[in-house]
Amino acid sequence: MRGKVLLMGVILVLFSLVSAQAFDIEAKYGVGLEGGLGKPVLTDQSMKLGYHTGLTFRYGLTDKLAVGTIFKFASAKEDKSKGFKYNNYLLEGVLYYFFTKEDRKFNPYIFGGAGISIWKYKDTSGHILKSDYFGVRNRADSSAISMKDQELTFLGGAGVEYYLTDKIGVNIGARFHFLTHLLTSWTGGKDVVGDWPGEIDLVNGFPEAFLGVTYYLGRGRDQDKDGIPDKKDKCPDTPKGAKVDEVGCPLDEDKDGVFDGLDSCAGTPAGATVNAQGCPSDADGDGAFDGIDKCPDTPKGVKVDKVGCPLDTDADGVADYLDKCADTPNGCVVDKNGCPLDADKDGVCDGLDKCPDTPAGIAVDAEGCPLVKPIEEKILLYIKWGPGLAIDEENKKTLDDLAERLKVYKDVKIEVGGYTDDAGTEEDNIYISQARANAVKKYLVSKGVETQRITSKGYGPVNFIEDNSTAEGRAKNRRIEIVKIK
Repeated sequence: MRGKVLLMGVILVLFSLVSAQAFDIEAKYGVGLEGGLGKPVLTDQSMKLGYHTGLTFRYGLTDKLAVGTIFKFASAKEDKSKGFKYNNYLLEGVLYYFFTKEDRKFNPYIFGGAGISIWKYKDTSGHILKSDYFGVRNRADSSAISMKDQELTFLGGAGVEYYLTDKIGVNIGARFHFLTHLLTSWTGGKDVVGDWPGEIDLVNGFPEAFLGVTYYLGRGRDQDKDGIPDKKDKCPDTPKGAKVDEVGCPLDEDKDGVFDGLDSCAGTPAGATVNAQGCPSDADGDGAFDGIDKCPDTPKGVKVDKVGCPLDTDADGVADYLDKCADTPNGCVVDKNGCPLDADKDGVCDGLDKCPDTPAGIAVDAEGCPLVKPIEEKILLYIKWGPGLAIDEENKKTLDDLAERLKVYKDVKIEVGGYTDDAGTEEDNIYISQARANAVKKYLVSKGVETQRITSKGYGPVNFIEDNSTAEGRAKNRRIEIVKIK
């Protein structure tokens, strides 16, 4: 007996050294093994302190209520050197009430229940004792009665459970089994139970202290069956089959709105439209998923880029499958067929042509500008006239260049106008200015310019561009103006 007590003490010390865990009993099954000390009472039989051992089963209805059963064996001896032994087998149903809420290390509780007891009295040889040991016989036939029976029991008690892990709890407590003598077979001639002379004062109670270990199965109540107990589940309506995180919320690695575990197409690109199975749709069949496809009506078979739009290799704004001029230089303005526009027909496309109004037939450079300088809108000449209206060499060079350009720009016509200062009579000045204009025209014609393309006119003393009060001003007013008229 001392060894048993010592063993219980050592177990308690070990339990106190282990780091405990918070716990919740709801919807968990517990299977336990227990033992302890007890003594038959409420009898005039003198009994020693005995022992008991057994199995327990329980199920948590809530975090406070649990139901279970106790199946156990209890034994005690008569307080004599060669006395009898009292053995009792009990099977009892129990309702537990736990005081502490979920997620606590210590959980005190009370319990009560009822069951059946099957007891036997045995002698030192292990044989079932007879009633004549107590000086009592069957009233009907005076035979000795075998000291064994069954009867209804009630029990009550209290304890505390200490949780070592999320699956193991240690229980310590006390309970009292009350033997009611109901459902007994000691009736008729066996009706000799009592404390009067000639009767047997059978055991009526069995108080006991117990120490046990319970192993819990299950994760707790889990309404959506996602493996996370409802108490910790922040997403209690997770669809069946969906993978969840540590707080019970569905995972969706590819962020397509279909939970992992239900997603038949994991890894769908972000932004893609998916069906109920999480697989992306592609309405136009171009390989770019709807939701990502910026050109959702691409004709079947057309090659597309990564956002689902038809390829446009030359970047002219006309897709390759419609582009009849697939190698259009970058920057060219094109028509609906993707071919470059060239309004001035100089061979340099609009958009790249820096001289978009080049006359037809004029040779141009790579930028669309004429190789020969175009005719200016107005050319001013200050000619140093020689005898016979001879033109000075410097101005001949200017007129030579103009003649060459006029031969290139054949559509251009010009007017040669002569002007004078206000010295002399108007009639004389008009005459002089006309003669000088005619001289310039004659020179240009001599250089190969068609005469019909040139008009000459003497304006005389008009349209002054400087003040005639100074010699410098009068010199500026005596001029030839060549004006492009077409």
